[in-house]
Amino acid sequence: MNSGRMVLSRLRSDLDEGRFTRVLARCERLLASGRRHPVLWSYRGRALEGLRRDSEALAIYREASLRFPGHAQSRLLLGKLCARLGRHEEAHCSLEQALQLDPELIDGYRTLLNYRAIAPDDTAVRHILARARSKNHGAAARARALFILGQIHVEAGLDQQGFEYYRNANELVSSTLGNGSHEYLVANNTQSINAGLLQEFDRSAPALPVAPRFSLPGCRARERALPKHCWHAMPG
Repeated sequence: MNSGRMVLSRLRSDLDEGRFTRVLARCERLLASGRRHPVLWSYRGRALEGLRRDSEALAIYREASLRFPGHAQSRLLLGKLCARLGRHEEAHCSLEQALQLDPELIDGYRTLLNYRAIAPDDTAVRHILARARSKNHGAAARARALFILGQIHVEAGLDQQGFEYYRNANELVSSTLGNGSHEYLVANNTQSINAGLLQEFDRSAPALPVAPRFSLPGCRARERALPKHCWHAMPG
């Protein structure tokens, strides 16, 4: 591994462990020294988000998208942050651009579904299904892809196929959680998706009169691991 990759690997590790101040300082020093790499801009923005400096992160992602117009990850991060901040038109546009640049950014489809439906015969589904079947990705990444496929098919009225995707996703999730109880924390800045938001965009399914919340932001909850199921052949 060359020195540049080692630096990025350390920064990624620090981000994953929540050392946002360290990552921010390191990225700013590297950029000030003349390093020109879009990932440094992305990590700088993510560190700012981790420090809850969202307006600064937004400016970084916007500048990175202008400096590196072919870097899909910068546009994905911009889209996801805009969605969280309620800047929905910019979010939708940025997500579409990111996925045009790199249709394998699976997390982009998850956020894009807040703004428009994806047809089951869309080429995007092939990329999502490939991730779900990939042996090069962990169980969590594959489960996320399966949950997205489930939502796509249920919204298209294909409930049986959609529920089978959900079943397969739950099986993967249960295999990673084990049999004990697990605690999770919903972030205070979690974006609420409600009927008013959904009605702003042209989607195939009508918005519900009352959209259920996952949990109150900032509140802890405990849940049992999902029940184990037999693995079913994935539809398609």
